[in-house]
Amino acid sequence: DTLNAEYKLFVATSSALDRDNNTVYLGDNNDTGKVFKLDKEIYQDDSNEIRCEIKTGKINHGYSSVRKRSKKLSFDLLRGKNNVEAKVSLRYQDDNKNWNNEIVIDIGNAGNNNNVDFYRLGIYKTRQYLISFTGDLPFMISIPEEEIEILGG
Repeated sequence: DTLNAEYKLFVATSSALDRDNNTVYLGDNNDTGKVFKLDKEIYQDDSNEIRCEIKTGKINHGYSSVRKRSKKLSFDLLRGKNNVEAKVSLRYQDDNKNWNNEIVIDIGNAGNNNNVDFYRLGIYKTRQYLISFTGDLPFMISIPEEEIEILGG
């Protein structure tokens, strides 16, 4: 349910590999008898939108006990050329505490390369990012870069 930002976990109960055709099949967990084929050209999960997530490790820029101000986080988002509306979202967790609310950016529905920038993301000692992408097309995040200001202890 993308309207309420509620995503279901797809759980497969079985899998099979067809080596001759290099294809993977999955059996669903709902006793429906459905079999799904994994395909790099399909970006829906039993008609539900797929939400891809990338979670970083803990980041401290080499200064674990020093506070830092995140001035800018940017990365390139390479996406397919399908004329499909897509969104990218960011959450972060500071100093092993709660995750912040999701920050969502609409990256439109045309083209295949977007530079995504997030500004003024607060102060932290260590941080972990969660980047999510929703859209019926392939995507790849590259060249992540964070501009920080060292504040001291």
